[in-house]
Amino acid sequence: GTGKSLGIGMLAMARCAMIPGFRFLNVAPSQYQSNLMEREIKARIDESEFRKKFIRPGKAGIRYRPYVTYTFNNGSTAEFMNVADNASNVQSWSGDWINLDEAGLLDQVDQDGNTQLALIMIGLASRMRGERPDGSPRMALLSLISMAYANDTLWQYYDQGQEPAMQNRTWSRKVFHKENPYLTPEYLEKLKDNI
Repeated sequence: GTGKSLGIGMLAMARCAMIPGFRFLNVAPSQYQSNLMEREIKARIDESEFRKKFIRPGKAGIRYRPYVTYTFNNGSTAEFMNVADNASNVQSWSGDWINLDEAGLLDQVDQDGNTQLALIMIGLASRMRGERPDGSPRMALLSLISMAYANDTLWQYYDQGQEPAMQNRTWSRKVFHKENPYLTPEYLEKLKDNI
């Protein structure tokens, strides 16, 4: 793909390393999808100086049950969960930044006409509150990344980020495969052939 998940994941790792008590949560429609980001991160930081310097050693640093959690030496955490049952599993979580990966897949519509994405966003937005252990306020960032699925709610959020009056609160950007420096020209040609 375009490297969206990896880009967000590595930025989150940097924030966790630099800001004591920072809390990042990546959620996705399935645990498998959420773990894809974690695997991309792990492939780049395993056996690295970053891991040795910033993440606690052994099982204290990376825990896999009940969901993947990285714990940093400075008390920061990066967690990877799913949003089962309209994100009821994250009700007790609070932190700095939540990323909703493949948000466009949350396209189920309830009896009142609300998409699953709209309902989950309400629950997630309320999780970014409070202060870090040092008393500083939480960052309060909620990001959505997704392929271009036919999900009206996703596109409403995207359009909101394009409105000049909203750009101090919302930002939207399209990312194209050709922008990923790790994809070869040959791969991009094959991709075009398959469309």
